[in-house]
This record gives sequence, structure tokens and C-alpha cells, in this order.
Amino acid sequence: MRGRKPELRIVDEPDAGWANPPNEQAADIPPMGGVTAPVSPDRPALPTAPDWLPIEGKDEWSRVIGDLVRRRLYVAADTTSIEMYCLAVAQVKQCQVIMASEPMFITPTTGTGMPRPHPALRTMNQCMAQARRYAAELGITPISRHRPGANMGQKDMFGGGDAWSEMDL
Repeated sequence: MRGRKPELRIVDEPDAGWANPPNEQAADIPPMGGVTAPVSPDRPALPTAPDWLPIEGKDEWSRVIGDLVRRRLYVAADTTSIEMYCLAVAQVKQCQVIMASEPMFITPTTGTGMPRPHPALRTMNQCMAQARRYAAELGITPISRHRPGANMGQKDMFGGGDAWSEMDL
């Protein structure tokens, strides 16, 4: 092989991989939780769920916001996307309750009379697709969590600066 050989380093911690470097500042924030009280005097409280979200959406907000803050993925500009994700998850759960109590197919009284899918089934499928897209965008899905550069502070996949500036081109 030609060129400079890479310098290898030994990683002792299992969570200190290249996609998720250790974060000492956020170590005291519990993963997955809706802590609303300040964690320390110099750190602000975690954002709370908006009042207009349904109960299911507030539960989802509490589940994801602590993890996003801990992994430094929460930015105030993303609040609307998080709200829409939580709303989509809440609507999926509400449609599931409807589908559990009613038949999956309905027979209309007009037209051909052929059975057709329940309207809540279509709504549930659309909300699941929307929630999946928002989750991937926010870094909540397993594949998006392990993508190179998933951490906001990481500039390249090796943790260094701009790779092009180091080349003599």
C-alpha cells in the first residue's frame, strides 16, 4: 500500500463508536424521558409538549425529547417537526383504537354495495408513513441514529475537520 498508514486507536467504551462519540455534558440527562425541571442551574429545562397535542402525542414527546437533547440533535427550529411527528404517532394510535372496535371492511349503502376498507385504515396507513418520514428526518430511527455524521458536532466520519482542507490540492 502506498501513502500514509492510518493511526489506529483502541476504544474501551462500547458506546464510543464513530457515529456516537461520548458526551460528558449530557451524561446526567436520562435517556428517553420528559424531564421538565432544570437538570442543573446552567442548563435549561427540556422543552415541554404543546398543550394542543393529544395524550398519545404528549406521551411520544416525553419519550423522544430527552433522547434528542442528550444526543445533541434537538434544535429549536426542529420543534415543529417534532410536534408533527408526535401528532402523526398519536393519530396512528387513535385509528388503531377505532380499528379494534369496528370491522376492517365496511359495506356502503349506496353504489355497488361492494365492501371497501374502513376509512380509518387509510388514515392510519398515511399517518404511519408520515411518522416514519419524520422519525428518519429527526434521527429517531435505528438506521438514522447510526448514520455517519448523525451527531451535530461531528464534521466528518473520523471526527476531524474538513477532509478537503487537509489535502494538498
